[in-house]
Amino acid sequence: MRLHQLILRGSFMSLLIVLAMQCNANQTKTGKTQNALRLTGTYSDMYYNVQGGDVLGTEIRIVNTRKGFQGVIQFSEGAPEELVVVDIQIKNNAVSFVVPEPSPYAGEFTGTISDGILRGEFRYKSGGSSKVELKKGKSYWD
Repeated sequence: MRLHQLILRGSFMSLLIVLAMQCNANQTKTGKTQNALRLTGTYSDMYYNVQGGDVLGTEIRIVNTRKGFQGVIQFSEGAPEELVVVDIQIKNNAVSFVVPEPSPYAGEFTGTISDGILRGEFRYKSGGSSKVELKKGKSYWD
């Protein structure tokens, strides 16, 4: 009888150890997923210019979809432009996407996300470029 109890206790302890290891592995996987998801959100420097009565800036909303990351971009140099939907490539914290025609801002964007700030540069097909530093937070429109 005593040997039987020892075997049961040993089996029970082994089972607990296996379950604890499995929980730890799941937390590690979840941590990686949550870290990747932290790159999603709204990045904006858009603001209302009281002097001119204009809305100025750029806003990018990054979301995760079944096919990968996508974004909605809005530019404003006085009056807000139409929304542009783009496919976004993210590797580690590097971000890139193409703004398609017929947007007046057609071209490419490359940048990085760190400490809740998306820093990068738009290179326009029409020539020229502009650097942005967009802070993660609420949309201008919220």
